[in-house]
Amino acid sequence: MIRINLIPPEYEEAQSKKELRIMLGVGGGIIITAMVLFLVMKKSQSRKLNKDIQEAQIELDRYQTIVAQINQINTDKQRLTERRDVIKNLNRSRLIYPVLFDDLLPIVPSDIWVTSMLFDDQGGGRIKVSMDTRATTNFALATWLTNLQQSVHFSSVDLGPISYTKSEQGSTLNFKITCVYQHSGPFPLVDTN
Repeated sequence: MIRINLIPPEYEEAQSKKELRIMLGVGGGIIITAMVLFLVMKKSQSRKLNKDIQEAQIELDRYQTIVAQINQINTDKQRLTERRDVIKNLNRSRLIYPVLFDDLLPIVPSDIWVTSMLFDDQGGGRIKVSMDTRATTNFALATWLTNLQQSVHFSSVDLGPISYTKSEQGSTLNFKITCVYQHSGPFPLVDTN
């Protein structure tokens, strides 16, 4: 069988070009449609993310206000705590010497005279006390040393050289005692908190 092609070759060529254009157009249309859909989807996501960012920014602003209030409260608390501590330390410092004498006077025998006292603050509530004293008898001196050594408030008791002085009233012993004073227990009238 013989086939005869009556269609001119230009027509066939034009038809194949037309089919190619249609296929390219459909492919391009599909690609453009996909790109438009992708763009619309990304635009929607962008709007949603912008809305989330705005909501997060509003929430952040609210939290920053709360944080600023908390920081102000902490600053005020620290300032008030420091002020309270200064007042407590002033009260404690104000009471150190009266309490020292309250602790010392009951243990001094009646025949002992303290002629002078020097105080040296050692820190931490410890005070080194140097006392020039006189006693009428050796027994008074021994009693006072025993009282100082047995006291819970005095430590490191050291007796210096003893000298005797004779007068019309009798002989007296002159001596120096050094010790370290630290009140044991809470100070009176001071809050322990």
